[in-house]
Amino acid sequence: MAVHPVFSVIVPVYNSDRSLKELYQRLVAVFRKELRRSFEIIFVDDDSNDRSWEVLTGLKQKSSGPVVIRLSRNFGQHSATLCGLNSCHGEYVVTMDDDLQHSPEEIPKLIRRMEETGADVVIGRPEKKQHSYLRNVGSLIIDRAYGTIFDKPAGLYIGSFRLMRSWVVKEIILNRAPNPMIGGLILQTTSRIVNEDLAHCKRAYGTSNYKLGTIRQLVVDLFINFSTIPLRLVSGCGALFFSLSVVAAVIIVFQKISGSITVPGWASIMILFLFFSGLNMIILGIVGEYLARIIKEVSNLKQYLIREKK
Repeated sequence: MAVHPVFSVIVPVYNSDRSLKELYQRLVAVFRKELRRSFEIIFVDDDSNDRSWEVLTGLKQKSSGPVVIRLSRNFGQHSATLCGLNSCHGEYVVTMDDDLQHSPEEIPKLIRRMEETGADVVIGRPEKKQHSYLRNVGSLIIDRAYGTIFDKPAGLYIGSFRLMRSWVVKEIILNRAPNPMIGGLILQTTSRIVNEDLAHCKRAYGTSNYKLGTIRQLVVDLFINFSTIPLRLVSGCGALFFSLSVVAAVIIVFQKISGSITVPGWASIMILFLFFSGLNMIILGIVGEYLARIIKEVSNLKQYLIREKK
């Protein structure tokens, strides 16, 4: 295998021990038999709790094959991918999932699309998604978030099966935020992004690791890391609530004059108390999210930590 390969393939791994061997064999077949270009494959185990690491080390021992990295704890797919991007050497870099829903045989399509268009990034767009209903809803929400934050073109799909030029990767790995979002970093780096329609296979083993909490966290990371929209929303809510409080104050004054309020001061005090208590909680919650991110950055928290590498 070449010291400086033409292609690097990054695969973040989490609890996929049954699919890894097949995935590796198919990747090798694509690059050796079809593309015939030098390559490296990097698997990043995001602290799986099944036999994924044993399978990866077995693949490493049987050939000169993949680079295998194990993180010290579960950092999430984006951090694991970033770890792989920091370790690769290819002129072109492919990232893909570990569950065989991304077909290695589709990689040549990404390459041809980049050659035809001159794009910096080519992202595979599923012809027909084979995800669960929850995952599809989550993907839709995240897509809307990308559109809101980055003014992403409506038809552009952002996914994890992608081909990038090395200069884009070099810019992405400069990011030091503790909650990286690869899609957001790509959108910040270049506008020359195109899609290629690809087959999306059914998951061969197990179930998706994306839960409701994972999707929620990804959306929060997008808005907090890349946008000031929440702060602007707070400002807008503050102006709205202030206007409503003025109206309420006028109503209370007229009720007081007309004698409708039988307990002097009680209604106005309760309304103001509830109103400002709720408003303060909203403001503190959103500001607290930003402060938490600032604390993480100044505390020099790591995007990932490598336990071992082979």
